Amino acid sequence: MTSTQPFVVPVFSLWEKFYYSAGLMLYDVLSGKLSLGKTRLLSRKKTLELLPNINPKKVAGGILYYDGQFNDAELCIELAHTAERYGATVLNYTKAVGFIKEKDIIVGVELEDTLGAAMGAGGGEVAVGGDGSPARRTVRCKCVINATGVFTDAVLQMDDPHADTLVYPSQGIHLVVSPKFFRGINAMMIPKTDDGRVLFAVPWQGKVVIGTTDTHVDHIDLEPLPLAEEIHFVLEHFNRYTNAAITKDDVLSVFVGLRPLVRSANAGSNISSLLSRDHTLVVSPSRLVTITGGKWTTYRKMAEDAVNNAVFVAKLDGADRSAKSGSTSGATSAASSGAKKCITKDLPIGDGGEARELAA
Repeated sequence: MTSTQPFVVPVFSLWEKFYYSAGLMLYDVLSGKLSLGKTRLLSRKKTLELLPNINPKKVAGGILYYDGQFNDAELCIELAHTAERYGATVLNYTKAVGFIKEKDIIVGVELEDTLGAAMGAGGGEVAVGGDGSPARRTVRCKCVINATGVFTDAVLQMDDPHADTLVYPSQGIHLVVSPKFFRGINAMMIPKTDDGRVLFAVPWQGKVVIGTTDTHVDHIDLEPLPLAEEIHFVLEHFNRYTNAAITKDDVLSVFVGLRPLVRSANAGSNISSLLSRDHTLVVSPSRLVTITGGKWTTYRKMAEDAVNNAVFVAKLDGADRSAKSGSTSGATSAASSGAKKCITKDLPIGDGGEARELAA
């Protein structure tokens, strides 16, 4: 599922070479034994050799560093299978449409089958509408974790219509093109384009993925679509830094994703490219545990914080404690309370076989 990917950062001045190499070498030191490879300074000649499609104009040299690459679809499937092996009931195409409350505390969820095949497992009471409406089931529980990404606020407002919004959704796209436009095994990273965004080109499964954008969107769709200006931005900048001249006709496919960035307390700071990618955890008065923000590289820490807080809120260790509603640091409370801890930190993920077939 994972591999090491070499990246080359072309630089266009001695200052850039010093600035970016200092940061990457510091990263090497902080990584210690976990480092994937040592950062190296490159001459202009070596940079052009490692990036054969780069536009040589003004290139002063480069920096070679190493990063991790993984198949996100495969890992997602492996996580679901691993959860199932540890006793979870996994329901795909199932939508939460309401909460069941007793004395203003959530004690269950009402689920809706959006596909017509998911309600055969997992227990609970199933009701099918006589008019052919989707099957619904109620499931009782001790705690609900809201880990729904850009749909976080919709779930929060399902619990409390007056709940403040947490998420500032940002859209990013990746374009997939033929490797003839970007040959070799090395990826290219431009840390800062004209408007401060990152540009990269990465070899991926026999093709090349180019990205990315960081565009605030007001409307959240289950299947988001790329904006014309996003495609133009990626194409224009890729052509500027390489000797390619790709057009929209050369694009084989487009990936579009929505980032659940956490809103800044300072409204003037809500510029998506400047918002933190860290995660935030909140416990509502109804004892709904919400975790949002974050990214794939911190998903285990996010899972640990969320589960530790769920254990604390639901009193699963048997202690008689009161949940700290509205807390964004509940992980500390749970971790220091003596509650039963989450085991996700060192938990092996799957055996790989079935996930690779499904993700192919």
